Amino acid sequence: MPEMVRREFGAAIWMAQRGEVPEDATPWGEGLPREIEKFAVRHDSDTYPMAFTWALPGAVYLLDVFKKKSSVGRATPKKDLDRIASRWEDARAHHDRHYGGGP
Repeated sequence: MPEMVRREFGAAIWMAQRGEVPEDATPWGEGLPREIEKFAVRHDSDTYPMAFTWALPGAVYLLDVFKKKSSVGRATPKKDLDRIASRWEDARAHHDRHYGGGP
């Protein structure tokens, strides 16, 4: 992943850790829980989406980062959505074990 993209993602996570909404972050949609946010960076002709959440008190979870490979349309491939949804469930379970409960 290009350095510029990593820096943009790092800045967005840092803002979320401070309780600020990163500019250009939006709910992911596409059937994912509303607590999952999307932050995308365009670099050259590629798009790099990041899935994260700060909906669980006291924590920010980075759920996934990938290079979008779909050459047609804006929809995220189902395998990527399934992976993000699974990691969301893992994050909630981790949060319950280590922070004592969800939202």
